[in-house]
Amino acid sequence: FELRVGIHNGPAMAGSIGKHKFAYDVWGDAVNVASRMESNGVTGRVNISRDTYEVVKYFFECEARGKIELKNRGEMEMYFVNGIRPALAKDSDGTRPGHVPNSKFQELYARVQAGRKLRFRSEIE
Repeated sequence: FELRVGIHNGPAMAGSIGKHKFAYDVWGDAVNVASRMESNGVTGRVNISRDTYEVVKYFFECEARGKIELKNRGEMEMYFVNGIRPALAKDSDGTRPGHVPNSKFQELYARVQAGRKLRFRSEIE
């Protein structure tokens, strides 16, 4: 099973459409940009926008791709997500990204969810 994933963050609207057969859909600029992230991605990789990178950079190791031309959008910076930072992963040997979050990851994530900002990379190390 192979897939491409594109992620962007921002406002979106969701709702159901139809009179006889209902469907649920999501609309908005963030959805459109995420679609462009996916279509400009690579099979087996997660491609994210600069905006999303700024949100996840303390939790995940990312690989800069540079600016890429997007249909109807112009150039946008993109990044590949390589995995959870070694200091925050249960399944890392300390030198490579992991895929399973550890308790430190959970603690930092809870702080972010509570509205506190992470300001320094040293907070995770």
